[in-house]
Amino acid sequence: MRAAKAMLFYTKGYDDTVSTAVKKVTFLRLVFEDFLRLMSKLQGIFNEDTDEMVVVKDIEFFSLCEHHLAPFYGKVSIGYLPMKKVLGLSKMARIVEIYSRRLQVQERFTKEVAKVIIIDSYFMPFSRLILILL
Repeated sequence: MRAAKAMLFYTKGYDDTVSTAVKKVTFLRLVFEDFLRLMSKLQGIFNEDTDEMVVVKDIEFFSLCEHHLAPFYGKVSIGYLPMKKVLGLSKMARIVEIYSRRLQVQERFTKEVAKVIIIDSYFMPFSRLILILL
Protein backbone atom coordinates (compact mmCIF):
# COMPACT_ATOMS: atom_id res chain seq x y z
CA MET A 1 0.00 0.00 0.00
CA ARG A 2 2.85 2.41 0.84
CA ALA A 3 4.49 1.69 -2.50
CA ALA A 4 1.25 2.47 -4.34
CA LYS A 5 0.86 5.77 -2.48
CA ALA A 6 4.47 6.65 -3.25
CA MET A 7 3.98 5.99 -6.98
CA LEU A 8 0.85 8.16 -7.00
CA PHE A 9 2.84 10.98 -5.38
CA TYR A 10 5.80 10.60 -7.75
CA THR A 11 3.57 10.66 -10.81
CA LYS A 12 1.01 13.28 -9.74
CA GLY A 13 2.14 15.50 -12.63
CA TYR A 14 -0.11 13.50 -14.95
CA ASP A 15 -3.15 14.82 -13.09
CA ASP A 16 -2.06 18.47 -13.18
CA THR A 17 -1.75 20.91 -16.07
CA VAL A 18 0.17 24.10 -16.57
CA SER A 19 -3.01 26.04 -17.27
CA THR A 20 -4.36 25.17 -13.84
CA ALA A 21 -1.04 26.09 -12.26
CA VAL A 22 -1.00 29.48 -13.95
CA LYS A 23 -4.78 29.76 -13.48
CA LYS A 24 -5.48 31.18 -16.90
CA VAL A 25 -9.07 32.39 -16.93
CA THR A 26 -10.59 32.98 -20.35
CA PHE A 27 -14.34 32.53 -19.93
CA LEU A 28 -14.70 35.80 -17.99
CA ARG A 29 -13.13 37.96 -20.69
CA LEU A 30 -16.34 39.29 -22.27
CA VAL A 31 -18.46 39.80 -19.19
CA PHE A 32 -16.18 40.85 -16.34
CA GLU A 33 -13.37 43.00 -17.80
CA ASP A 34 -12.59 44.72 -14.47
CA PHE A 35 -12.78 41.45 -12.63
CA LEU A 36 -10.46 39.88 -15.19
CA ARG A 37 -7.95 42.70 -14.71
CA LEU A 38 -7.97 41.98 -11.00
CA MET A 39 -7.72 38.23 -11.58
CA SER A 40 -4.67 38.67 -13.82
CA LYS A 41 -2.84 40.04 -10.78
CA LEU A 42 -3.75 36.88 -8.88
CA GLN A 43 -2.95 34.50 -11.74
CA GLY A 44 0.78 35.08 -11.78
CA ILE A 45 1.04 36.87 -15.15
CA PHE A 46 1.75 40.57 -14.84
CA ASN A 47 2.03 43.40 -17.37
CA GLU A 48 5.45 44.99 -16.95
CA ASP A 49 7.34 47.26 -19.30
CA THR A 50 10.77 45.76 -18.68
CA ASP A 51 13.54 44.38 -20.84
CA GLU A 52 15.74 42.98 -18.09
CA MET A 53 16.36 39.26 -17.78
CA VAL A 54 14.30 37.37 -15.19
CA VAL A 55 16.07 34.40 -13.61
CA VAL A 56 14.88 31.82 -11.10
CA LYS A 57 17.76 29.68 -9.88
CA ASP A 58 18.03 26.37 -8.09
CA ILE A 59 14.46 25.07 -8.31
CA GLU A 60 14.84 21.61 -6.80
CA PHE A 61 13.10 18.69 -8.49
CA PHE A 62 12.75 14.93 -8.13
CA SER A 63 11.58 12.56 -10.84
CA LEU A 64 11.63 8.91 -11.89
CA CYS A 65 13.31 7.57 -15.02
CA GLU A 66 10.66 6.01 -17.24
CA HIS A 67 12.98 3.22 -18.40
CA HIS A 68 14.30 2.04 -15.04
CA LEU A 69 11.94 3.61 -12.48
CA ALA A 70 15.13 4.86 -10.86
CA PRO A 71 15.00 8.26 -9.18
CA PHE A 72 16.90 11.26 -10.46
CA TYR A 73 16.97 14.70 -8.99
CA GLY A 74 18.66 18.02 -9.42
CA LYS A 75 18.14 21.73 -9.75
CA VAL A 76 16.60 23.76 -12.55
CA SER A 77 17.42 27.36 -13.39
CA ILE A 78 15.10 29.27 -15.73
CA GLY A 79 15.86 32.60 -17.32
CA TYR A 80 13.94 34.60 -19.88
CA LEU A 81 13.69 38.03 -21.46
CA PRO A 82 10.11 39.27 -20.98
CA MET A 83 8.08 40.99 -23.67
CA LYS A 84 5.60 43.22 -21.79
CA LYS A 85 4.50 40.37 -19.49
CA VAL A 86 6.25 38.54 -16.68
CA LEU A 87 5.38 35.29 -14.96
CA GLY A 88 5.32 35.10 -11.16
CA LEU A 89 8.44 33.39 -9.85
CA SER A 90 6.52 30.75 -7.92
CA LYS A 91 4.71 29.71 -11.10
CA MET A 92 8.00 28.66 -12.69
CA ALA A 93 8.66 26.35 -9.75
CA ARG A 94 5.13 25.00 -10.14
CA ILE A 95 5.71 24.29 -13.86
CA VAL A 96 8.91 22.40 -12.99
CA GLU A 97 7.03 20.38 -10.36
CA ILE A 98 4.26 19.43 -12.78
CA TYR A 99 6.67 17.98 -15.32
CA SER A 100 9.04 16.41 -12.80
CA ARG A 101 6.19 14.46 -11.23
CA ARG A 102 5.85 12.29 -14.31
CA LEU A 103 7.87 9.35 -15.51
CA GLN A 104 10.60 11.16 -17.43
CA VAL A 105 13.89 11.15 -19.22
CA GLN A 106 16.07 14.17 -18.53
CA GLU A 107 16.10 15.39 -22.13
CA ARG A 108 12.31 15.40 -22.46
CA PHE A 109 11.95 17.08 -19.08
CA THR A 110 14.08 20.02 -20.27
CA LYS A 111 12.20 20.19 -23.56
CA GLU A 112 8.76 20.18 -21.90
CA VAL A 113 9.63 22.96 -19.45
CA ALA A 114 11.12 25.07 -22.26
CA LYS A 115 8.09 24.43 -24.49
CA VAL A 116 5.68 25.68 -21.84
CA ILE A 117 7.68 28.84 -21.26
CA ILE A 118 8.21 29.84 -24.92
CA ILE A 119 5.84 27.95 -27.22
CA ASP A 120 2.68 27.48 -25.17
CA SER A 121 3.37 31.11 -24.24
CA TYR A 122 1.12 32.07 -21.40
CA PHE A 123 3.16 35.26 -21.28
CA MET A 124 5.19 35.44 -24.56
CA PRO A 125 8.84 35.87 -23.53
CA PHE A 126 11.33 37.19 -26.08
CA SER A 127 13.76 34.33 -25.40
CA ARG A 128 14.49 31.76 -22.72
CA LEU A 129 17.23 29.61 -21.17
CA ILE A 130 16.61 26.39 -19.24
CA LEU A 131 19.48 24.80 -17.32
CA ILE A 132 19.07 21.48 -15.50
CA LEU A 133 21.83 20.25 -13.21
CA LEU A 134 21.71 16.64 -12.07
